[in-house]
Amino acid sequence: MLHIHRAERADQLVGALADVLREPLADPLATEFVAVPSQGIERWISQELSLRLGGGALGADGVCANVAFPFPGR
Repeated sequence: MLHIHRAERADQLVGALADVLREPLADPLATEFVAVPSQGIERWISQELSLRLGGGALGADGVCANVAFPFPGR
């Protein structure tokens, strides 16, 4: 499903993305796709998601897995 969120600050967008990704897909091996404009944004988003979606006791175990970050032209 396509989700479009708009915000003035990028950290608000990452929070909305984390809320969407928090709901698991029906297939546990399916990949989530998040379009990004550059590799720097890809790295920043994956780091922020690892802080927000961790599976540890406190929820922040530092892992962002099975998320692909293609460029919009792809």
